[in-house]
Amino acid sequence: MQKGTHIKVKIDKVGFQGIGIGVLDQKLNPDVDIPEDEFGKKVLIQNTLPGEVVRAQVFRNKKKFTDAEKIETIEVSPMSVTPRCKHFEICGGCKWQNLSYEEQLKIKQTHVIETLTHLGGFDEEMINKLMQPILPCENQWQYRNKVELSFGWDANMEPSFGFHAENRRYDIFNIKECHLMSDRMFEVALAIKNFAEQNKLTAYKFREGIGLLRSATIREAKNTGEILVNLEMSNEEFSDNLRKEFVESLANFNIDSIFITQVITARGHRTERNEVLLHGKPTIMERMNINNQVYTFHISPSSFFQTNTGQAERLYHMALQNLNLQGTDTVLDLFCGTGTIGIIAAKFVNNVIGIELNPDAVVDAEKNAELNQEPNIEFIAGDVGEILKDFEKEGRINSLQNKKIIVDPPRSGLMPKMIEYILKLRPTHINYVSCNPTTQARDIKELCENGYQITLIQPVDMFPHTYHIENVMGLTYSHISG
Repeated sequence: MQKGTHIKVKIDKVGFQGIGIGVLDQKLNPDVDIPEDEFGKKVLIQNTLPGEVVRAQVFRNKKKFTDAEKIETIEVSPMSVTPRCKHFEICGGCKWQNLSYEEQLKIKQTHVIETLTHLGGFDEEMINKLMQPILPCENQWQYRNKVELSFGWDANMEPSFGFHAENRRYDIFNIKECHLMSDRMFEVALAIKNFAEQNKLTAYKFREGIGLLRSATIREAKNTGEILVNLEMSNEEFSDNLRKEFVESLANFNIDSIFITQVITARGHRTERNEVLLHGKPTIMERMNINNQVYTFHISPSSFFQTNTGQAERLYHMALQNLNLQGTDTVLDLFCGTGTIGIIAAKFVNNVIGIELNPDAVVDAEKNAELNQEPNIEFIAGDVGEILKDFEKEGRINSLQNKKIIVDPPRSGLMPKMIEYILKLRPTHINYVSCNPTTQARDIKELCENGYQITLIQPVDMFPHTYHIENVMGLTYSHISG
């Protein structure tokens, strides 16, 4: 089958990363010049739904599968709904707005099951027995507490401020609505756009390294109502008058913190980021209720904080489930970020050790521990693998009593050395939080091959209308669980 061949495909299911999967069927393509041995091959097509029949164009044909690009829908999926947003066709964001929420949840749960059985090699019956129903999001719209909008140009090279067009690194379309941010956040975004236009400020050109404005980030603490704005720019001049005008342009929105961040880049040199507070306080505050206990957290411009506050409360509750926390325990919170999960765990155990690569996040974590009056928690800045290696050299691994681990790694999962040191620590319980079920399945497989067994599988829908899924898995060492 040649590149450019037009084919008809019925989509059977949606795979990981939201790619539609169908089979090349001769009945749908009786008049297309296709070699007979191609029929029955899987065809992968983005932006398609189960039950949809599409006309597509082949752009890559491999031995085991074919990649094709959707041209048009011939038959609409019975699962489809009308997208709410007028930008749905071009935006690279929430691509499942046209899929009913019930079906989104079913597909996400299926993804977790399939990755554990196909990639992890676990018994499907056992996985289905342990699998808890996915936790749906109560607020499927306006759930984001953080949005980042970019300055740039659209496909016609007109100045624009908004989001990236799908699969386009540099094309930015002007935002006219967004249903994942609150009305207040959207109004702030429009005010920032108007400020830039009125002052004829240029967007930064990444290839040439010239221009001023790069992006604007708006953060809203959902439970306190506090809001932070950060205007990111190059190191070109942003005068005192412009700084004053920028603050004044946001005066009607009761903004709690207004920053500018100048990003200095030079070939062969490390990128520098200089944050300058123009108005208000250096952090906003968010409150979270977990297990009927209220916690308060600082959020700065560069803080990592779960983007969906309501679901984060449920996620953190689940992250502590199955650990059977006791007053004599030592909990290691690996990839701890700003310390949220570790601080919550600290109330129930002897001590917590949080390890995080980003030193700025560690500073925030220490502030959060003080804010929540948790003295029995220690934060260490550094690479998780290297810190665990140092623990081994210092003999600290053996000195830690009743060890339990919470691990929330980046999408790439755990490096082999990290798993090696975790196995040397031999915690009685591990709770593994992941935003990438594929790398999670790989890591869980190795842990289970070395004495652990799965006791909990709990998917959480953090991002409605996208294919992303968060999953919590609990493990216990086999001699503990019998």
